[in-house]
Amino acid sequence: MAQTVELYKIKTSKAYLADETGTGWSVRLPAKNTEYYESEVVEKAQFALPEGCRVGEDKTGLKQIYKDGAYCPLVTSEKGAPLLCVPGGPLGGVKLQRAEREKEEKAKVKAPPAKKKGRKGR
Repeated sequence: MAQTVELYKIKTSKAYLADETGTGWSVRLPAKNTEYYESEVVEKAQFALPEGCRVGEDKTGLKQIYKDGAYCPLVTSEKGAPLLCVPGGPLGGVKLQRAEREKEEKAKVKAPPAKKKGRKGR
């Protein structure tokens, strides 16, 4: 069974450099807001990692994703999905799939039936 990881979709609205703003996925929660940076968690979800990938810590103690000892950065697709750049993997990254448990929970939640529009009896 594939290892799962909790990812956070983070929106950075204020940053020291303009290209640091926007929305993206991370394996870590954002740091506290400062004079120069403001971020918030928009979504969090469990994702299944590709075969051979694992979550570990780098030399500074920060959580990262690795495959065969190589760091695998997370990027965000044009549609907002998390992609994992795996050494030897496809160009552009591997799309991560939501964990099965989360898919099952979403399937249980159904939208209420739409109300029928019509004329009231006269």
